This record gives sequence, C-alpha cells and structure tokens, in this order.
Amino acid sequence: MIIFGTTGKTSVEKKGFFHCPACGEGASYQQKGIRRYFTLFFVPLIPLHKVGDIVECDRCGGSFKPEVLTWGGIVPQGAGGPPPIPGGVGIASPPPIPGASRGAAATVSYQSNGLAKASMILGVIGLLTSFLLCPSILFVALGLVFGFIGLSRAKKGGGVVGGRGQAMTGIVCSALGLLVGVVFLLSMSRSPSKEPSEREPWQQAAMKVSSSSKNEAFGNTPEAVELARKYGAMMAGLHAVSFESSKGSKRTPRYVVHCELHEGSCAFLACVPEYRKFTDDAKESLEELAWTTASIVAADDPAVAERDRLCVSLKGLVMFGSVMTGEVGSEHPETKSKDEEEMAPFFPKAEDDSTGEP
Repeated sequence: MIIFGTTGKTSVEKKGFFHCPACGEGASYQQKGIRRYFTLFFVPLIPLHKVGDIVECDRCGGSFKPEVLTWGGIVPQGAGGPPPIPGGVGIASPPPIPGASRGAAATVSYQSNGLAKASMILGVIGLLTSFLLCPSILFVALGLVFGFIGLSRAKKGGGVVGGRGQAMTGIVCSALGLLVGVVFLLSMSRSPSKEPSEREPWQQAAMKVSSSSKNEAFGNTPEAVELARKYGAMMAGLHAVSFESSKGSKRTPRYVVHCELHEGSCAFLACVPEYRKFTDDAKESLEELAWTTASIVAADDPAVAERDRLCVSLKGLVMFGSVMTGEVGSEHPETKSKDEEEMAPFFPKAEDDSTGEP
C-alpha cells in the first residue's frame, strides 16, 4: 500500500489585468503555477518545488509565458515579441485599464498563499488524528508553523495576498489537535493501573506465561510446577504432530504453562504459540486436545483426586481464547467461555509465593 508520495497540482497564484498579445489591453488574467506536492494517503499536504508557470487570458483564453506580464504592447525595433492584434473592420479595440497607459506593466489584484492552504490541510488532519499521538504531533506542528507564516504573508500583502482564512483555520485546528493530544496523553498517564502485587493471582499467572523467555513451567507449589512441565511437554509434542506451522517450521512449539494446585481443584493456564493464527476449526480441535491432556496429566498425579475441579485456559500473547471448566477424568468440559474471570475460583489468594522453574 502506497502511504506517501508526490503529485503535481495546478493552482491560481495571481489575478489581475494585463495587455494580452492576442486580444489587446485591459484583459483580466490568471497566473497559474504547477507545483509538486508531498502527499499522504493521496492527499497533497506540503508544497515542494515549482515545475512551471503559465498566464491565461480570461477574455480570449490564450496561454502565455509569465514574461507577458511585463510586456505592455509596444515592440521596440529589432526586438522580438508578439505584437497586439490590430483593430480592423468588425473588430472592436479592447478598452484600456482606467488610469493605465500603454506600455505599463500588468496590475495584480490577487496572489495565492500556498503555506496557508497547507496549514489548513495539516491542521484538519492533525485534529482528526489527535488520538494517534505520533503522527498528530507532526501534523499540528507543521500546521502551526505554516499557518503563522501564511498569516504573516497575508497581512503584509496589502489585501492582494489571499489565504488569511485558510491560515486561521489551520492555526485553530492545529491548536485544538495539540490540546486534544495533550489531554489524551495526560488521561492515559493518570489512569489507575494496578501494581503487580495488587493484581489477582490469575492475572499474575497470565503475565508470567505471556512474558517468560526462559522458564516454561510455573506453579504455586513444587508439585504444581512439575505438573505444568509435564502438561507443557505433552502439549508441545501433540501440537507438533497435529498442527502445521504457518511458516512451515519443523521446530517443536514452545508451551509456557502455569499450574495452580489446591485441595479439590487443579488449573492449567497455557500460552499457545501463534494462537492468533489458528482458524476457528483449529482452535476447537486444540481445545479438545488441551482438555483431554490436562485431564490425563491431573489424574496421574497422586495429589489430585478423581473428581476434583479442573480448569484449562488457553491464551495467546495478549488475548485469552478459551477457559474450560469441569471435573478431572471427564471427557468434555462442563463450561467453555472466553471470559478469563472464570479462572478466579481456581486461583485463591494465598500467603505463600508461587514458585517457578529455576
């Protein structure tokens, strides 16, 4: 996808009256400039170098080089240049500009202000993207700078240079975008966030399995750590033979597991490799595999009774995918949901610190 680039754009830079080589004196004209613009998502934002200029006569539609504005209709002997069309039968001579004499240079009644227009565009975009701090800062900063420069040019133009309204719009929008961005940043920095010690036990366990780069087994007791290690090894082996990696890798996937073991309950919380890339059918197959494996591993441990409560939770690096609850030894879970709060009864707060594989 092309995000940025350049494009050519034609705009009116000056307006006024001049001596047209084709239709004579007193004609109104528009001087148009062709300029390259930096574009973002195909929207021209920042003016770059100028490609060229042309002068168009509003009366006859003729196009000329900018030098025509300094030509007053008199061709010195031996000099080149287009003479005016002489008046003839059926051709009325154009009326002269009031107060102007033959040979006078062109008069200007309007001049564009490119920076003012760029300020307006950048300010509007900065305001609309104010919640995206990184790009918004760039837009509003350039919008303010271009706006003040464009406004200064308009004030010094003596009524001839336009763009005052565009510059004001750019400055106001940029200032509002900056204000919204600052408020958004302050609200984020002041939002209450729990310290790790204040989080629920299941939240702390979820953070461990998601962020661990070395350990693959965690638990609240040494027996729980051993169960987590067995469960992770079995799931990694079954994953390798049951699911194909999106990258075609033959490497055994890495499961990081936390086991929470208490009297009457056992819970496995596993971080699944590339979980977000699983299709819905693959996730359903993985859930069945994860539940059956957990039931077998828990039933083989002497610390777990046959009808103890069992919880199996699968998650990716960020989001939970499935939380299943039931009894040890049952073929299928009793409940299945995406609400991680379902794990809370299996993770009671305890005085002892959890342990992990060294």
